[in-house]
Amino acid sequence: MHQRSALLIVLALCSAAPGPGPAGGAVTGRVLLVNNGKSVTPVDVFVYLEEIHPKHRNPKPGDGVKAQIRQEKEQFTPHALVVPKGAEVVFPNYDLKEHNVFSPSEDMPFDIGRYNQDKKGKSKVFPVSGELSVYCDIHPLMWAKLKIVDSAWIAPVGSDGKFVVTNVPPGKYKVTAWVHDSKEVKSDTIVVTEAGTVDAGEVHLQLGEFKLDHLRWDGTPYPCQPGYKC
Repeated sequence: MHQRSALLIVLALCSAAPGPGPAGGAVTGRVLLVNNGKSVTPVDVFVYLEEIHPKHRNPKPGDGVKAQIRQEKEQFTPHALVVPKGAEVVFPNYDLKEHNVFSPSEDMPFDIGRYNQDKKGKSKVFPVSGELSVYCDIHPLMWAKLKIVDSAWIAPVGSDGKFVVTNVPPGKYKVTAWVHDSKEVKSDTIVVTEAGTVDAGEVHLQLGEFKLDHLRWDGTPYPCQPGYKC
């Protein structure tokens, strides 16, 4: 178990005029991640757009979308991922040992079983929105956070704090900032045009406490292992 200090994330969407993509404009910006008054490198931070008056929303915007979380060196990589509703997430095993993928989430519990090295991996489709903690039933220090959103416009925040969401159809949106174990925060309404000029101001996002103290899939404790407090 470990705890991270509370962080303040300031999301500043910058005015810009990028060339429009095939479906419209682009939203660009940057995230300022602050820890105890000092800026730090953003890690596991995402933004996505929510259409205010849906004209372009697919009931399952992730249909046909495939994403990946690797099992490698006894870790899930990446530790956090945001995908559109309806997407398929693949969990390849790159280790020369058996792993497992499960989530104890009340809304979408699942267990895709144990398997040895398999670079294609097993997969699961996520048809509804939600936020899941993902673990391995064998190795307690393996963890990931998976967020499924009702949006086709998602972007990770780079290590330089910048992001870009492309091919956004003209319309009214709110930008949502998310980092795991925190409540997501929405911006004021922004208007995307063919010119793509957007200024959403600032969004403050407070990071919550991270805890790694879960049980196994069957509800029993893990056996004592190096690095894990049992």
